[in-house]
Amino acid sequence: MARNADYDAPVLGETTRLVDLMHRHSEWLISVYCPDCIRTSRLEPAALVKRLGAKATIADLKRRLRCRECGRSWDLLIKPALRSRRRLNSG
Repeated sequence: MARNADYDAPVLGETTRLVDLMHRHSEWLISVYCPDCIRTSRLEPAALVKRLGAKATIADLKRRLRCRECGRSWDLLIKPALRSRRRLNSG
């Protein structure tokens, strides 16, 4: 799998399996957005794999996502999450 030098994360494509996002579960954000209703939601990779199966891809997920309010297809955004940087207290 190709790597993105800025994040050391796999380059994602339509054929990327959702199970591949679980290996770096804490480093991925999966958000969906309905442009019509302005609704947003965050999805967990592990829950998606449990529901859709280990062979499900990003393309499979995109085909299934629909807004509960208006029925429109959701826009999907998958990106590496920024790690929180805690300041260490000295003393």
